[in-house]
Amino acid sequence: MESLKQNNVNDVIVISNDKNNVGFAAAANAGAKKLTNELILFINPDAELIPSTIYKAIKLLRNKPRVGIVGLMLCDFDYKEEDNCYGSPVTPMSLYLRHIIPKINLSKSNEVGWVSGGAMIVRRSMFNALSGFDSQFFLYWEDVDLCRRAHQDGWAVCILPSVKVMHERGASLHDLKQKTVFYDQSADKFFHKHYSKSIWLFQRYSRRLYRLLSQSVD
Repeated sequence: MESLKQNNVNDVIVISNDKNNVGFAAAANAGAKKLTNELILFINPDAELIPSTIYKAIKLLRNKPRVGIVGLMLCDFDYKEEDNCYGSPVTPMSLYLRHIIPKINLSKSNEVGWVSGGAMIVRRSMFNALSGFDSQFFLYWEDVDLCRRAHQDGWAVCILPSVKVMHERGASLHDLKQKTVFYDQSADKFFHKHYSKSIWLFQRYSRRLYRLLSQSVD
């Protein structure tokens, strides 16, 4: 909260999921409905902005009207950037090739396929037109889904490396087993929503096989 004040973010809505956990997407949508600003920042409770940096993201959105979503660069407290806070558009093969596909060269372009919902700014007009996050995603993949739909609607998605956000990664969910369950459930919903039945089923069962093989190795 203090980091928001240091960036002159004064209209703040805190959505607590402690008693009735409806998931990230539904809670984020509920918070967005309570705001009237044209630009909306979504930020996780385990993250904090560097003082006096968010104006760079606001400037980008004001200067580039076709940009609908800007992701802020998540880092650990040693300023090491998180590789998984942005990426190329997700395809049926990208999940299997992600370790060999070259990383996006951010020195040439900051347009990407998706950015993390852990720290992102969206245009309200675009967010409302897309009906916000899809609440069928309880945790994970709701940001990838939103960015995909934004692209399909003609919007650009950008990552802004100069606006860094300190992130205590994993603090929102310490149970790694449950985290994996949520991740796989949401991945399954993503491919069921956006791809044919054959691709969806291939993704589902190959992912299950991967998890079984990983357990056997451990």
